Amino acid sequence: MKRIPAVILVVVLLLSLSGLAACNNNNPAPAGPAQQPAPGSSSSGSSSSGTGPAQPAPQAEKEKYHLSIAMTPTSMLFANDISDVFSRHTDGRVTADVLDVNSLGSITDAVNMVRDGVLDIAFIPTTLAPGEFPVLDICAIPFFTKSYDCAVEIVDALVGAGLLDECYKKTHMLYYTSTESNVVGFTKGLVPTKMSDFAGLKIRSNAASLTDYINEVLKGTAVNIATNDVYLSLSTGVVDATFNSPNNMLLSSYADVMDTVMRQRAFANYLICLVNADLWASFDSELQTLMMQAGKDKAEYIREFTAAVEQDNFNALAEAGVNVFEANDELLKNMIDGSLVVQDIVEAKLNSFGIDGARVMEVARAVAAKY
Repeated sequence: MKRIPAVILVVVLLLSLSGLAACNNNNPAPAGPAQQPAPGSSSSGSSSSGTGPAQPAPQAEKEKYHLSIAMTPTSMLFANDISDVFSRHTDGRVTADVLDVNSLGSITDAVNMVRDGVLDIAFIPTTLAPGEFPVLDICAIPFFTKSYDCAVEIVDALVGAGLLDECYKKTHMLYYTSTESNVVGFTKGLVPTKMSDFAGLKIRSNAASLTDYINEVLKGTAVNIATNDVYLSLSTGVVDATFNSPNNMLLSSYADVMDTVMRQRAFANYLICLVNADLWASFDSELQTLMMQAGKDKAEYIREFTAAVEQDNFNALAEAGVNVFEANDELLKNMIDGSLVVQDIVEAKLNSFGIDGARVMEVARAVAAKY
């Protein structure tokens, strides 16, 4: 038998193996489980591996806050829903407990508690925190601010001019609003018809600029009396008259001890909402924006509410037996002119506090002149 050369056998063997490989490629084995990408890796392309689209990572829950807010009983009449307002505007991220400021001490105490972080928010009338807000006290100059809109625009202008640092001492001013008019009520059936009728009267005051007006313009005697003591002071003759809002006169039953009310608006109460500065800084930018909008909406509601019910309050006082009268034109003109004297006094006082009183009054007068 003839022998086949070895080199030919090797070639035949290689050709046989190549054929087997081709057969296997045409009949692949069943696939095993799909290989998963390593953690942190991402895949690209349009592979249909059966794993489905990638799921977004769950978002971290936004921080929520439950705050403490102090306000006066009068303010509670139109702002005790502030927790609901904050919750609604922030999608439930901010809620609050409302506290009677009288349970904490004075309004000044509440302001200092906010600055120290003991209290989260104070919603207070600036005139009842003597010495704390000397610039805003200009709005209590009688017959200077002629309307709700005038009073608010003055503060807008002061904020824009950077003249309200007093509202940013370890606090952030969330919002502010002009609220109830202050008018003057009298005992003993007094109905002044001329400036000299005020001379010698003991008149309750609750603001520095009002005290100056009583003493220097009306030539009466200003008596600083806390709101809770006004009723007794009127009934016992400690004072003959008081500047108060018609709403407060009704709530405190002044109609029992007061005979007449001059209905011309003397000045406006100012409500400001102060938030602890560190708390405010802890809010993310989205929450700060939502809280500012909540404050703006609430401030607008308060202005509209107090303006709408003012006439109702005068009517209620009249029904209770109080003589609600209008000052005659000459008396009213003299009372308005008298505010110029107090404006100069206030300007000098601001200067003594290291505040640019001339600039403050310039800004405020420019707004008041438009009304």
